Order: sequence, then C-alpha cells, then structure tokens
Amino acid sequence: MKVDHVGIFTNHPRRMLDFYQNKLFLKKKYQIVLAAEICKNVFGIHEECYMASFSCDDSCVEIFWPVKHKSKKVGTRNCGINHFGVVVANRKSFCEKLEDKFKVKVINVSRGDHRLYFIKDPDGNIIEVRD
Repeated sequence: MKVDHVGIFTNHPRRMLDFYQNKLFLKKKYQIVLAAEICKNVFGIHEECYMASFSCDDSCVEIFWPVKHKSKKVGTRNCGINHFGVVVANRKSFCEKLEDKFKVKVINVSRGDHRLYFIKDPDGNIIEVRD
C-alpha cells in the first residue's frame, strides 16, 4: 500500500492555490467541480465543491473549496486536511475484505463513469482507496 494523495479543504482558495503552485512549485494538473451528492456522501458538505489537483512526484495534493459559500463546520470537521488516499492492488477486493472481515463501512459513490471508494479510520479520518 502507498499513500498517493492528501486532500485539503479550504475557505480561502486563492491563497491556497497560490501557495501550492507559486511557492511550493507544484504543477496544477486539473480543476473540476464535484457534484453536491458526492460532497455530501463523502465529506458531509451539502453543496458542490471545486477540486484542484497538484502533482508532486508520484503523489498529489488536492485542494477542495465550496462553489458558492464558505463551509460551515460539519460535526468536528472544518477546513484543513480532509482526507488522504492510498493505493492497493485491487480496491474492490480490499474493500470487500474490510467490510466482511473487519466490519469497516465502505462509502462507495459514483463519479461519472467510475466508482470512488472511501473508508474512515476509528477517529473518523477519511481515506480514499484507489488501485
């Protein structure tokens, strides 16, 4: 298993994008809008969010921010590190094993033509599972 990205949520996208692109010199790969349903199911944010992805060797940093409003505190989460991603050999079988053997809840959502898989650690930190 390898950690391949970290997701950071912000209410101040200009300064965050400037920092990662112009001070840390990470290359911006793309920017997309995530549907409100995905943001609600995965992050507990009830609206569309932008996501900008910056490359960093074999890893990346993903910056998230709401399209229309500043984020209000959701539970114990607010701005800051939102999630990180791990890469496994076969995410479907890995997630099935987590659910069946260890009773770990897997969040499975659709984004376009592919599926996204997320789990939470015992403290509620969100981990995206990729292959």
